[in-house]
Parts: sequence; C-alpha cells; structure tokens
Amino acid sequence: GATAELGVLPLKELPDGAAEPWRGPAPAKDNLAALMFTSGTTGPSKATMVTHMMLELSARAVIDFAGIEPGDNLYQWEPFYHIGGAQVILTPILADVVLTIRDRFSASRFWQDVAASGCTHIHHLGGIIQILLKLPPGPEDRAHKVRIAWGGGCATDAWRPFEARFGVELRECYGMTEASSITTQNSEGVLGYVGRPLPWFTVALKDDSGRVLGPGEGGGEIVVNTSLPGAIFPGYYRNPEATAKALRADGFHTGDLGSWSEAGLMRFHGRMGDSVRVRGELVSSHEVESVANQHPDIEESAVTGVPAEIGENDIQLFLRLRPGADSAPETIYSWLASRLAPHQRPAYLAFIDSFPKTPSQRIQKHRLPEAPEGRWHRRAAMGREEA
Repeated sequence: GATAELGVLPLKELPDGAAEPWRGPAPAKDNLAALMFTSGTTGPSKATMVTHMMLELSARAVIDFAGIEPGDNLYQWEPFYHIGGAQVILTPILADVVLTIRDRFSASRFWQDVAASGCTHIHHLGGIIQILLKLPPGPEDRAHKVRIAWGGGCATDAWRPFEARFGVELRECYGMTEASSITTQNSEGVLGYVGRPLPWFTVALKDDSGRVLGPGEGGGEIVVNTSLPGAIFPGYYRNPEATAKALRADGFHTGDLGSWSEAGLMRFHGRMGDSVRVRGELVSSHEVESVANQHPDIEESAVTGVPAEIGENDIQLFLRLRPGADSAPETIYSWLASRLAPHQRPAYLAFIDSFPKTPSQRIQKHRLPEAPEGRWHRRAAMGREEA
C-alpha cells in the first residue's frame, strides 16, 4: 500500500510570483536523475547513478525514520550533491517541513544555529556525535527545540551520554547511496544497532563462501535486495568492473560487515576493506577508532595499515587532539593498551592538525601519509617487550 504511490510527487500551491513548475511529461522512475560520488574514505570515489525513484525513496525514508511531523524544522549542513543533503532537500515536497540550511558543519556554531532557527531535527554522520559531546558544557546544551538526531555512525559509548546531555533522542540507521541512502533503521532505541530493513528492502549477511548467517553466527557481508524495482542503483557511471563487483545475481554487495541480534536487529561492523591484518588476526579499524575516540583528549582518530618489520602489517593510529591537550604519546598508548586486545594495539601514533575529509565529514584515509614525520613508534619508545 505505502509503496503503490511511489514515483509520483504531488504539486503544492505556489506562492505569488513563483516560477511555474515543469508541465511536461514526468520522468520515468528509473530515469537517471544524478551522479553522486561515493565518500571515498578508503579509495577513490565512484560515480553512483541515482534514479528519480532512489531520490524519492531516500526522502520518504527520512520522513519515516526521523519521525517528522507537520511544521518540523530540519537542520541541513550536508552539500546537496551528497545523498545526505539531496534526500533532505526533497523532504518539503513530500511533507510540511522547513529546512534551515548551513553551508558546512561547524561544531562551534552548531547549537547556536539550531536554537536560533527553532530546529527540531538534526542529522549526524561519522564522528559528529562524538565531536559535539567534546564541546565544553554550557547553557546552549538544552536551549533548543531539537527532538531527534537521526543518522549513522554513532559510537555506542557516545549514544546515551549524548541523549542525556542534550535532551535529544538519537536514532541510528545504515545505508549507502547505492541503495537509496537508508536500508535499515533503528527507531526502537536499542543501543548499538542500526535496526531492521525498510519495507522495500531485504538484507542477508553472508560469509566468504556465500553462506547466509543468522543470529549468533558472527559477522558477514551485508547484501541487499529489494521488492521495489529501482530502489537499488543501476551501476557506477562508466565503471563496469566496480558495477560487476557490487551488483551480482544474489543482490547488491555493499562491502560492509554486519551481524544479527537474536531479536533481528543488525549491528554494523565497518567496511570490509577498512581493516588491518596483524599477525594473522583481522583487526577492524572501526573498533580501534571507537575506543580511541573515547579518550578525553582525542577529538578524532583514523586507523591505517603499514608494512610490519615482521609479518603482515602494523596498525598506525592518526590522532587529532582537542585544543590545549598535552597528553604524551606514551600516556595515550598506555590508556589505549588497557582497553584493546594485544593484536589491536597501534605500533605507531601519528598526530595531525586536521584530517582530509569528504563533504560529509568522513576521513579520507587514502590521503593520509604512510610514514608521517615525527610519528611515535611503540617499539622504539617502550622496548621490544611491548611489541
């Protein structure tokens, strides 16, 4: 029932003096609407072919997932050429909402902006929740009308502290541009999960042999299928090799890892390609970064793999410290070592003033140097016994 009307956007009354809308034939729902580039966090971006159907689904998913009601005000900071911005720009066509638009994300202005504009919803992505939590506490923490923060990438340990401090309900989802932005949504508030598939998607988790995994069977690649033709992208523009790797007979292979809870909720474990093999163990960058970002002096972090003196790879951890922080590398390492398994501990710490980022504020790891000047080496500083 809910999907029967998809592909037909209602026209609203126009204000006096507004330009006339397009009166020609409507585009087919599977017509190409835009080329949107993937984030390019671990490698070069690819141009995703986005259809009109995909854009509409992305906006409808936001309205449902974020619990949007008539008269709500959405704070919009992502660029319009990114799916996170495009899906919000379309919401006023489908719902009675107002958009407050800022040209970029700014932590220092964030709460002043949303308070002054009367925003009811904010969008989070990547490390934004953690960044906002590390702002100095102040009266602006509660001097706003925001009810819901919706998005993806919130660290589990930041979830409840963010809700308690700012008085905002946090909702987490999972998705990719290639599958109309949002695939699963957690509106149930279950800590650490990205939820259940939307009505037009099914999700299977598969191991390296293609076997479908169930609850309690560990993590597997997230593979998405749809009951609604056009909900999944037709391919990458002029990139048949990448298209063939992603779009297979059994569905869209996302390259992401997930696992199921007994209740049927999915947990996100990061990118398959964003891991480092250390002494035979595959270390998730996502897990190491989630621990590092809990340190009070660390604003942001990024894990990369570098050639090891012996064996496969070592972990190099890039850190951006908060202004005024004076923690020594040895102190930070000891703090990390008490919270990470031996094979997860970084061999190198590299300090950086700012990270290269995508417009959606994700760190571009492939642009980080392999051997940055002045990096701290665990073995040189602490001896062979710490290796």
